[in-house]
Amino acid sequence: MDGTKERLIQFIAHLGLDKSVFEREAGLANGFVDKTNSHMRKTSISAITNRWPQLNADWLTTGQGEMLREIQLPKSDSISNLIERIDRLIEVQERQAKNTERLLELILQREADAPKKKTSSM
Repeated sequence: MDGTKERLIQFIAHLGLDKSVFEREAGLANGFVDKTNSHMRKTSISAITNRWPQLNADWLTTGQGEMLREIQLPKSDSISNLIERIDRLIEVQERQAKNTERLLELILQREADAPKKKTSSM
């Protein structure tokens, strides 16, 4: 078995995931894990490390270093900015939900006000 593939399987086991779940969550093709080798594309490595930033990409590709790397937490200013952005997104979604409800009410009202069409029997 190729070292890269073996290390990838080790990481998946560390996560406690099934290969297919891992592939889906990383946005990789079905069967990726079984088909992978030491020539894994940078885009595939990026997809994996974007989903699981704790994975040490050097360890995955070369076997050097530790499997997991330390994650740098954002500074408190960054956290405050993120919270503000999330609050704004929530406000936008609440407005969109209200607009959708209003549109649905208008459609239902229009249907209720429309004259009933008579069906003719043949």
